[in-house]
Amino acid sequence: EIDQIQKIKILCKKLPKLYFPDENKKFIYIVESDASEISYGGVLKYKYEKEKIEHHCRYYSGTFTNPEIK
Repeated sequence: EIDQIQKIKILCKKLPKLYFPDENKKFIYIVESDASEISYGGVLKYKYEKEKIEHHCRYYSGTFTNPEIK
């Protein structure tokens, strides 16, 4: 059981960190989304004006309810 917890901790440390943009710098938000017949997901990212690196702000995902599917 302890080994499993350690494995989870190691995997979590490898996930991209989430950051909010510095409001004092010029940046643009980037929204990526995807969906299937039963679920959806998205990523909110930003990029500073003169940089190529995209920073992750937020992840979102879920499944549609039965009324939403119909």
